[in-house]
Amino acid sequence: MNLTDIGIVAIDLVFAAAVLAAASGLAYLVYLTIREHAELKSAVRAPAGVVADLGEVRARRALRSLRPSVVHQRVSSSS
Repeated sequence: MNLTDIGIVAIDLVFAAAVLAAASGLAYLVYLTIREHAELKSAVRAPAGVVADLGEVRARRALRSLRPSVVHQRVSSSS
């Protein structure tokens, strides 16, 4: 086995290591994507009590938005 053969084997080993690293990185990214998708899907499905509370929160926000703002009160009081 001469120096050229050792170089060819070394190049093959480095190439195999690079392919293995790329494949494992891709598999890890796919795993993270699937896990995040599952977490988002479970977060979207809320229990009935939470949905009722969400409606109450939206109603409170709507009432707050109907109140006159501080800016309008300052403008009207200074004139």
